[in-house]
Amino acid sequence: GGFLTGKFTAEATFPDPRDRRHKWSQEQIREAYEAAERFRFLEEEVGSMLAGAARYPLTFPETSTLILGTKSATQAQANFGQVPGEVLGERVLEKIHAVQASLGLGGL
Repeated sequence: GGFLTGKFTAEATFPDPRDRRHKWSQEQIREAYEAAERFRFLEEEVGSMLAGAARYPLTFPETSTLILGTKSATQAQANFGQVPGEVLGERVLEKIHAVQASLGLGGL
């Protein structure tokens, strides 16, 4: 939803009533931002949080394709320029799973 890519901060607002986050409280927005920030280690590991977020599902053999939303040519160049590369290694996956578990996003 944009938090992993750094598009939104803890102070973000969503004025468009068609946006599912429109009814989120500032507390919910802050929590989403802080949860995403816990994955900041991906910048060091794979170059950016975007690359990490996009490569994560591609690490699993069940996933063959990923569709990234883009709204401009500049965004497409950034997205597709960062995502190609090796799948995430076991060490990175372990870090991701540890953060997910600490956030109560279990089942992995």
